[in-house]
Amino acid sequence: NEFITLDDPEFGEQTFLPTPDITDKIVKYFLVPLQFVRMELGMPVYILSCYRTQTWEQKKGRDGSSQHVFKGEGACDVTAKDLMRLFVSLKMGDNWSRIAYYPKQKFFHIDRKSSERQYFIADPYWQYCSEDEIIETLSK
Repeated sequence: NEFITLDDPEFGEQTFLPTPDITDKIVKYFLVPLQFVRMELGMPVYILSCYRTQTWEQKKGRDGSSQHVFKGEGACDVTAKDLMRLFVSLKMGDNWSRIAYYPKQKFFHIDRKSSERQYFIADPYWQYCSEDEIIETLSK
């Protein structure tokens, strides 16, 4: 199936096809690099969210300017069974400039919005932090 289906209990099933430029960004900036992460880790890396329509964002009460809408280079939320190893692998590469850890939901948001590497802990709002602070949070 060439379409992406979003089955959201709140809004029902929505089927859409991202534009070719967005599809290219998803593959180039997320799917290919995450495949290397998966191979390095030797375990599945789960993509929880990547592309979202602006309409979906707005229906969720957001302003529609999320990196997930792919107005820039996009964003992806990922998780794995071993979050520490996943974090180490994500930070070793240069594919993403921002890495945010969501400790309650146990996933990482990765994107390319910044020109330099930035780390955040989202609990619940994004707060700048160091690489060591994410490691400390993961160790709890």
